[in-house]
Amino acid sequence: KEKYTIIVNTEDENLNIDISRKLLDNIIGMSDELEKNMPEKNKKQYIISQSLEVYIFGDMRYVTVYGEIVKNGRCCINFINKYQKIAIDFIQNHPLSYYLNENQIDYNTSFIKEGVEINGLLIGFGKTNQQIFTTSVANNQFICDVDGEIKLKPVNYYIFDKENTKNNKNLNHSYYRFRNEFEDDIKHRSEHPDAEQTYLPFPDFPAKEYYHKLDVNDPEFYKTIKSAVTVDGSYSYAVIAFGTDLENVDMAQRIVEKKLEWNVKNLYIFVKVRGDSSLYPVFDRDDCFAIGDERSTVHNIDIIVDYEIVAMAKLRSKIYELESAKKSGSCSREEIDAIYNAAEIKWYVNTHQLMRESNMYACLSLRSKLQLMGLDYCLAGQSPSPALTASEYISHYAKGDIPSPYKEIIERGDEIESMEKVVYGIDFSDSRRTTMAIQEHYRWNSYMISKGFVPASIGEIREDANNGKDYTIRRHGNITTMDGLVRFRKIVAEKTGRSEADTDVIKYDYQLLDEAYWILSESNYVIFKRNSGDTVQ
Repeated sequence: KEKYTIIVNTEDENLNIDISRKLLDNIIGMSDELEKNMPEKNKKQYIISQSLEVYIFGDMRYVTVYGEIVKNGRCCINFINKYQKIAIDFIQNHPLSYYLNENQIDYNTSFIKEGVEINGLLIGFGKTNQQIFTTSVANNQFICDVDGEIKLKPVNYYIFDKENTKNNKNLNHSYYRFRNEFEDDIKHRSEHPDAEQTYLPFPDFPAKEYYHKLDVNDPEFYKTIKSAVTVDGSYSYAVIAFGTDLENVDMAQRIVEKKLEWNVKNLYIFVKVRGDSSLYPVFDRDDCFAIGDERSTVHNIDIIVDYEIVAMAKLRSKIYELESAKKSGSCSREEIDAIYNAAEIKWYVNTHQLMRESNMYACLSLRSKLQLMGLDYCLAGQSPSPALTASEYISHYAKGDIPSPYKEIIERGDEIESMEKVVYGIDFSDSRRTTMAIQEHYRWNSYMISKGFVPASIGEIREDANNGKDYTIRRHGNITTMDGLVRFRKIVAEKTGRSEADTDVIKYDYQLLDEAYWILSESNYVIFKRNSGDTVQ
């Protein structure tokens, strides 16, 4: 069956939108014609999406305009934000956890050790670094132990620009919406803990930001950087994206010199270079890297059409649908295939773009999660140490909290051959597996907040048919703490008459790592144990 791909990238926003609307009219016409012989709406839209794909490049400032075109595009039209592509490539290849080691991470618990500070220095806050910031916030989330309680360990972001970027209109509509709208509620709750609460417990803010209106030639610029990167126990990375290639590379060389002057070891430098990075000797170092090559990360046709993170996200979506099916853990192959086929159609037809992206960012976070456990993944055949078997991975990750049916398979000494359906209860053990589920929920909170979602009130959860979830106005009932999720399932169980096991959503925070081996192996990746000095990218 033939499949056609159309890419719209004129670099003129008005022309992009005009072409997209004309394509939309034709797609709607195709859909109406097909409907004469195929009344099933879902199947019709799926068939069209498998025959035609349209990718529209556009500026993230106009994402709502493009969003309406995508929404009505019969699942054929996709919006491409090239800065998001650059950011995703950066996060996938350079997660913050990659450069941390046993001095910063306790690999037995996956906690960041006491006294460790993680800093992101964003030099220039234009489109590239704004996107890297929100993508990093949505994926680079860490946890620590505070008096026996698992808490978020926020990354410190030091943001430098010659303009005043603190009140950024794009971020006010997205990342800062939660803070702007709920700061007073959070303050009131802290001052009056016994007052009747309108909302479930609020999550922590995803990060700490420090804005500095400084030109790169201002002496305070270097003083501010030094004060952050020279703190004992700190790990820092700098992303330079404020000017031309020459300006960015020149700044990288200056920071390399300062790094030597300050005797700083744990500072890594990433430089946006649009051209040929091999022309610059600074990238021969093991602490300075070129990023943002649009030829390989944005305009590569293979990446546009067959994006591996999207493929992983579709697998993640299938797992979600499989676990949601209210059946026993012993589904037949035919039942699993039927669920997978329905999930495939649902991905294209019924899944909101932000939900698809949520699955994508979950998979993007897999590498960081593995690295917090002393593991990593790479393409099959490229592992620097022996690849783990499925049972070895489960035993390492879950330790004494191995989920059924994996537990029985491992106890028999058998190898896990395929992804199994895990049936979850509501009693979760105190274990590293639970710790990583908590980390995943905090990461999901951060993703939703980065997209401008806000918590639903308790009243909205009780009264709304979707339990407070609304992707149009960006509201969700699960933006809360783990204790809040327990209260959420109780509220939904009470209003629906269902059991708490049926209304529990915590299980979905376990799923990603429970099934990580299957997702990665299906994508031609292997998991291996990291050794000191491994440099797989």
